[in-house]
Amino acid sequence: MNAAVRVIMNLSLRDHVKPALKQLHWLPVDERIIYKLCLFMHYIYIGLAPKYLSDCVSIVFAASGRYRWRSIGSEAMYSGYSMQVRRASLQSSNVKSFMPC
Repeated sequence: MNAAVRVIMNLSLRDHVKPALKQLHWLPVDERIIYKLCLFMHYIYIGLAPKYLSDCVSIVFAASGRYRWRSIGSEAMYSGYSMQVRRASLQSSNVKSFMPC
């Protein structure tokens, strides 16, 4: 990503990349991953996600016997609901590829 910014902004190797990232309104890779995950979960919650993603997630009401997390307790947006992601199951232990839910 730094190399792409250097090419686009015509920066030398000694120039800092962070100001150019801000100027381009680009997120660093780790923050972009978190943003995309949050966006997918939001789309699943409001029903705009593709079916293959929605099938992997179930919305669960926070029962009184469960541990109370701060994210579950925010009545402003989700009013006590949380999302559980179903784990992908691998056919055998030597499978190296990504298996969808």
